[in-house]
Amino acid sequence: METFLNIFLSVFSGVLTALLLYLAGKSFQYIIIPWYRGIAYKGLDISGFWKEEHNYEDIFIQESNISIKQSADKIKGEIILAKKNMTTGKIIVLKTFIFKGNYYNNFLNITCWNKEQKQFGTHNYLMSVIMDGGVMQGVKTYYDIGHEKITSTEISWTRNE
Repeated sequence: METFLNIFLSVFSGVLTALLLYLAGKSFQYIIIPWYRGIAYKGLDISGFWKEEHNYEDIFIQESNISIKQSADKIKGEIILAKKNMTTGKIIVLKTFIFKGNYYNNFLNITCWNKEQKQFGTHNYLMSVIMDGGVMQGVKTYYDIGHEKITSTEISWTRNE
C-alpha cells in the first residue's frame, strides 16, 4: 500500500508540476510579454476607427468601416464592407472581414478574411500613414468575385474620430 501511495504521489506531483509550468508559460506569453511590449512600444498609435470609400468601376460605391485594435506593433480588427447602389445609396451587399497584421516602420501590413466562412473573401493591405497620422494610403489586393480574378487597387483610409 505504501508503494502504491508513493507512486501515486510521484505521478500526481509530476502532473501538477507540468500543469503549473504550462500555465506559467501561457501567462508569460499572453500577459507579461504583451504588457511589456505595450509599455516599451514608442511608435504611432493607429488604433481606433477608420473609413474607406471608393467607386468600384462605376458599378457601385464601396464603403468600409474599419476598427483597429493595436498592441505595440501587433494589429487586429474588423472591416464592415458595404456595397451601395450609386444612385439610391441602398446597400446591395454587406460583408464583415476580420484581420491580423503588423504596424512597423510606418507600414501597416494586414491580411483579412471573410467572417462568413461559406463565402469567398480575402484582402491584403499594405499601407503607410501620412498627414500627421490621420490618413493611410496604400494598396489593397483582393479576389474580385465579379471578375473571378485576383486584383489590386490603390486606396486610402481616413481616421474617423
